[in-house]
Amino acid sequence: MSDGDPSADQTAQMITDYYREANIGDAACIRMTYGGMLEFKMSVVEKAATKSRMALRDAYPFGGYGFYVDGRNCKSPGGQGRLVIPTREIEAWISRHPMGSSDWR
Repeated sequence: MSDGDPSADQTAQMITDYYREANIGDAACIRMTYGGMLEFKMSVVEKAATKSRMALRDAYPFGGYGFYVDGRNCKSPGGQGRLVIPTREIEAWISRHPMGSSDWR
């Protein structure tokens, strides 16, 4: 039984709108996919958006702390880690899959 991606219904515009308005201390979430696995990492905005860039307290393992407000990682914008809007559904998914899951499609 699949426990699908809880961020699947988030659009690029929704993500951009959320992070463009995010302030220091606001919740953030990094969505990572690799080798068929899906994983989420909760974080906090450390530096609010200036123009189109922002920084989180926690790093994306393969790209660092910087992100564009559209969700792309600054060091690896085409990579497998991007921001999504933190939601209760994502937090619940993390509780069920603390190490990620390959059964999400």
